[in-house]
Order: sequence, then C-alpha cells, then structure tokens
Amino acid sequence: MDKKIAVKKPEVKKVKTIKDYYTLGKWKKYTQYKCILCPFDSLDEKSIIDHINERHVPKPPKPKVEVQLFDRFNRPVIKKDK
Repeated sequence: MDKKIAVKKPEVKKVKTIKDYYTLGKWKKYTQYKCILCPFDSLDEKSIIDHINERHVPKPPKPKVEVQLFDRFNRPVIKKDK
C-alpha cells in the first residue's frame, strides 16, 4: 500500500547572464557573435559584450541628492511646494 506522491519542485528563475544576450554563428572560418536584441554582430567577443553592456543592460537609477540651501543669515531655506 505504498503510494508515491508526486512532489512538485519549486520553480527556480534563471538569472540572465551576459551570454544570454547573444548567439554564436559562423562567418567563413571565424566565430560570429550576434546580439539577440538588435542587428549588431561582431567577430570579437569583447565588442559584443561591450555593446550589450552599453545598449541593453539597464542602468541603475541615479540617486536623488537634495542639497539644503541657506540664506545669507545661515537660516535653512524651506521649499514651499511640499
């Protein structure tokens, strides 16, 4: 009376690496690297990695910097729009 119970494995999301953004091909006797997001291709792996980093990888948001302003009597200036 041993019944096997099917256990569902949890889904593991794969983190994309830089190599997931290009494919390999052949051009004559050379390896060709093709961007999967645009028509760019190259025979140099470093240039395809640089292209992907510059064009397709999202940049982190710039931190918001607030500067406290002071008047000539060294009192803080308060913004009225808050």
